Amino acid sequence: MDAKTYFERLENGKLIDQYEKSSELYQPTGLNKYLYLDIIEKVIDAYGTEYLWKMATGKIEFVICIGLRASGAIAYLLSEERRLELYDLWISLMHKSCDQFLVIFDHAEYDLAVKEMMIAFKLMKNKLKKEDYQEIYRKLKSIDPYKTYHCIIKNQKDKSKLCNMTVYNAAGEYLRESEGMTDTKTYFDEHMPWATSRFDPNGMWDPLDHALLYDLTTRCQFSVMLHYGYNGQYREIIDENLAKGGMMTLMMQSAAFQLPYGGRSNQYLFNEALVASCCEYEAARYMKANKPILAGMFKRCAHKSAQTVYERLNESTSPQHIKNYFNVSEAFGIDGYGTFHRYLITVAVFIGYGFLFADETIEEHACPSEIGGYVLETSDRFHKIFANCAGQSIEIETMADCRYDSSGLGRYHRFGYPIDLALSIPMTAEPKYHLPVSLVRKNISICSGIRFIDGSILRISDLKDNLTTCTNIIEESEQIIRFSIDYRSTNEKMPLHIKEVYTINNEGVSIKAIAFGQNVKSVVFTIPVFITNGKDTSNITVYDSHSGELSENIVDVLVGPYMYTVHGNSNAIINPEQTANRNGIYQTIEYEKCGNQLNIHLCLHKKSA
Repeated sequence: MDAKTYFERLENGKLIDQYEKSSELYQPTGLNKYLYLDIIEKVIDAYGTEYLWKMATGKIEFVICIGLRASGAIAYLLSEERRLELYDLWISLMHKSCDQFLVIFDHAEYDLAVKEMMIAFKLMKNKLKKEDYQEIYRKLKSIDPYKTYHCIIKNQKDKSKLCNMTVYNAAGEYLRESEGMTDTKTYFDEHMPWATSRFDPNGMWDPLDHALLYDLTTRCQFSVMLHYGYNGQYREIIDENLAKGGMMTLMMQSAAFQLPYGGRSNQYLFNEALVASCCEYEAARYMKANKPILAGMFKRCAHKSAQTVYERLNESTSPQHIKNYFNVSEAFGIDGYGTFHRYLITVAVFIGYGFLFADETIEEHACPSEIGGYVLETSDRFHKIFANCAGQSIEIETMADCRYDSSGLGRYHRFGYPIDLALSIPMTAEPKYHLPVSLVRKNISICSGIRFIDGSILRISDLKDNLTTCTNIIEESEQIIRFSIDYRSTNEKMPLHIKEVYTINNEGVSIKAIAFGQNVKSVVFTIPVFITNGKDTSNITVYDSHSGELSENIVDVLVGPYMYTVHGNSNAIINPEQTANRNGIYQTIEYEKCGNQLNIHLCLHKKSA
């Protein structure tokens, strides 16, 4: 079901009203935009004033993206009369940050963070001393986009440096224009035709590597521009695509209120901060359009996303910036550029947009990730399939970027359950992010495969991007979802043709795998099972579905009161090798059944008393 059809069905309010009154899961959050300031405050405290003072005074290296972004983050607090003792630190960071513009040029971190400096200036300009105002204004005005930024069209019309960060710096340029510091016409006429051409038919912004996170980050930069009044010749195309893309964000949110996986920079806390800000912007849009129910869905999506961030930040005295609990010194699951100090501050500045956008007159309404009843496909540029029903959601990758993901079912979430217990992202044999060298690297998702007559095995996850798929939606309702995906190999040396039929209802997720071809000996099915995330450790039991004896076809994975049960109509074999994704360490269960069909059932549930 496409987003437009789904929201037309929901917008009359009957389904939403019925869900909110009858569901045991639905409770109003009681949150408001000041949660976003709580998150910013928590982040700043995690850095500590001593660290930031050392950076501001030159006692340690000044990292541009940290210093500029910290300036932006603290300004949100000060503008609301919070943490006034940070004013001296803030003004020192502002001056130090502005000084960098005069001594360092052509730096990609400026592309990321000039906008944050401009937001800080806007929030605080009426609270500045005259001499501070004039000095900061002068230095911000001195920025020359052709010298300062890196992700721009270079000499001889070289476009090789253009990327999502080009839109970041464009947002900064517009904010400078809104304060009379520059005229963006020439710069925008050179860069905006490329930037606006990257929207797909669903309004999602296509980064060069098709990473889902960078669709959202980029749309949020455009939203900042429009929020502050951009009304130039590119406004209409931007606004139209933001509206369509916002609908996709709302429907792609998982049942555990998480951003989809897919590509680089995934599983960091700032992911959901961006969801919150995107949805606050769209909530305000629909409130202005007199569509309070749709506005309320976006408002709740924003609140639930931010709530997951806040809860993670408060789980320990030393907050993590990524969704695992390993010691930060291990860099477990972290991209080379995604270090703690560089990426924690992004939580603060990205959630700050939500504070700017928030319309507090909007009342929450249940959002699609709670109500469910749909199967959603992205465009071919993002090659994802989402399905949501009965408080559960799955995400399927059909053409994986093997540096980060594997093809097949890579996520199974249920409302109220740990995101890593079943699976949040697949494993890959060639991770671009850091993992301990002792762990096995394989392409692993929840997926089927074929054992051929010669004994060789080929799985959907092995084919990386060498797949074509065809999706057929059989049934969509709030009680049950049923659809199939036909997987075919495009690599003649690796032949595979499998159809997986997925059913989601209150009992969990069922998958029927059907193999085609004369050389099929049996169908195999691989399922990762959780071992540890650095804090929680599982207890795994294998037993027979009929006798209850050990060593048969049901596997229970228990963490505290939460249980993940896997049931196949053949014997289960646990592979002793350990592998990992960004969230934690896993082993795999292998099922195999002679013939051309195998059935699997997955369920997240609470342990019986």
